Amino acid sequence: MQKFILLLVIVLSANFSYGQESFSQRIKEIAKEIINVKSDEKEILSEEIDEINEKIDEKEITAEEGEKLKSEAAEKSAARMEERISALEKELSDLIKEKVESNDSEAEGDDKVYDEETGELKLKIKPGKSKKVKGEPRTTSQAVFALGLNTLIEDKDFGTLDNGKFRLSNSRFYEFGATYKTRIFANSNLLHIKYGISLRVNNVRPDENQYFIKNGESTSLMVDTRDYSKDAYFRTAQWVAPIYFEFDFTKPKRTDDGVKFKTQKSFRFGVGGFVGVNSRSRQVLHYTNDKIKYEENAKGNFNVNNFVYGLGAYIGYRDISLYGKYDMNELFGGESIAYNNVSMGVRWDFN
Repeated sequence: MQKFILLLVIVLSANFSYGQESFSQRIKEIAKEIINVKSDEKEILSEEIDEINEKIDEKEITAEEGEKLKSEAAEKSAARMEERISALEKELSDLIKEKVESNDSEAEGDDKVYDEETGELKLKIKPGKSKKVKGEPRTTSQAVFALGLNTLIEDKDFGTLDNGKFRLSNSRFYEFGATYKTRIFANSNLLHIKYGISLRVNNVRPDENQYFIKNGESTSLMVDTRDYSKDAYFRTAQWVAPIYFEFDFTKPKRTDDGVKFKTQKSFRFGVGGFVGVNSRSRQVLHYTNDKIKYEENAKGNFNVNNFVYGLGAYIGYRDISLYGKYDMNELFGGESIAYNNVSMGVRWDFN
């Protein structure tokens, strides 16, 4: 569900006109409704849990009964959310299916000639009509979505990727944003410059009951004596401005009207970098004490560097590509251990 909502947020951020305003507008509305459903249910659940906590404090119920009521409230909230979002997902699926069928119908058009006696199709295209090849403008726009695995390396040494301190299989990153891509040479489709803005969310999960602790100017990993029910996770959110040089191997089409350029119809790859700022840092711990499960949220800077910069690259076919990025800045400042963020995953550029 989380991945689905992120994809819809991408669509919501893609304010690019394709001459299909009613279709795009409804997509945006559905995305907003799904986000609102999640927000509403979270608020309702929070109020219910607050009421249960008050009953526990006033000795109306025991702590054990309270935990049971909280669990039941969470299950009911999840069921309500699933029911409401499923209806919106079905509407979205039907809308896309209808749009695809509509496009197929328009592609065939009325340019058909039938035999008057038998009704059989004789020609698909009327005499004198031809399909014109349309090119793209020199600058195009894309909605970007990426996800994959995320981890930290020590002292800029990639040999520490699998050092056992972080659970790589369960540490993920997400990125969504918008970009523009400009053909550098007027008469060549090979080289483009790609630029825009993205929101990146990087998660790492320390292994073996460890968590990050801030001690003055230093931030380091420490083993927790509490019994973790789930691995702790540390999350940073960044706003970045990426810039890439992209090589697109889509061949131009030669027509009677001249050469027409299109992009992202073949293999392509890009190399570049990014600069930005860290907007938020958060650590979540899940542990059990005396058979009661607790969730602890901590927000703050944790000595995290505010300024971020690094390198990135991708290679793929059409809209999808393999993607990697590396934060050259150290995650923590001061006297902390030198950790650098590394991400590897899949990227979509919806042209």
